[in-house]
Amino acid sequence: LAKTAADLVRQAREDVRDPVKAPLTLARLQDLGVFNDLSSSPADSTLNDRKVAAFLDAVKRSANDGSGVDTLAEVQGIASSFSKILDYAADATGAPAPVMSDYTKVGVTVAVNAPATEANVISVLGNAVKAAAPADVDTVAELNTLASIVDRLMQVANGVDPATLTPALTPS
Repeated sequence: LAKTAADLVRQAREDVRDPVKAPLTLARLQDLGVFNDLSSSPADSTLNDRKVAAFLDAVKRSANDGSGVDTLAEVQGIASSFSKILDYAADATGAPAPVMSDYTKVGVTVAVNAPATEANVISVLGNAVKAAAPADVDTVAELNTLASIVDRLMQVANGVDPATLTPALTPS
């Protein structure tokens, strides 16, 4: 368990002088108490693999000093939040919509510019996640791109001139 925890901190630090000692597999993470709620059904294996990869991406993007993954609660929070986001995108039965804390735990920057409210922004972002395939929202970068688009759309909806937005909104 200690080796897995140390490897998670190494993953976050990304220091070539102190590399991850062994691959961070689902089995190693489950031994640590992370992802114990995943189905072992072969039908769910692709989504489970995607959840582990997304989790590891979030760990890599956390604070480089390892402080974002230095407690079991933080690690479980990242895993649980990314799992919730991907279940929602996969239309998993009973999957609740992610909330602001789910996005922030995995490292997504979600802007709320007045007069938009957090509820409005999260609703639109949730709709975008729900419309996407899990493969399109399984990295922090992909979710940040969606959050940025939602922010700019909300600004236009609230009267901001689209020509003033950076980056510009485009049909693609």
